[in-house]
Amino acid sequence: MRVTKYLIMTLIIFVITQMPLACSGLGSPDSTNIETAIKNALKEKVPVQLSGYMGGGRDATIKEIKIIEVGEKKIVRDKELWAVKVYLEGDCEVGSKWSGNIDPLRRKALKGEVIFYLYKDEFDKWKAKHKGF
Repeated sequence: MRVTKYLIMTLIIFVITQMPLACSGLGSPDSTNIETAIKNALKEKVPVQLSGYMGGGRDATIKEIKIIEVGEKKIVRDKELWAVKVYLEGDCEVGSKWSGNIDPLRRKALKGEVIFYLYKDEFDKWKAKHKGF
């Protein structure tokens, strides 16, 4: 009788402790994944919406990132995507408004809310792509 109670209690504790893992979104990005993927994406290309220049920008240095909302998982062309709305502050390199050439000596402040799509690449690494790209 005691062994049965012990096994039942152990099973209950196991189920309760594993419940958050089962309900955590099953593969959805956590805040660290989101921040890292977005920062990496903004090193390569900063959207016009944030840079204020026709050619966009690159090499963003993000001083603040706040996750506002993470959407539900969607499957698009056999890829799992999560829409993520964030607020960003920082700066980036910009170029001429018309030529798109980047001048590494010109940096412009960036600030605002933007939406990125997060997904995993072929190597199971989180990537972010700005909604407008």
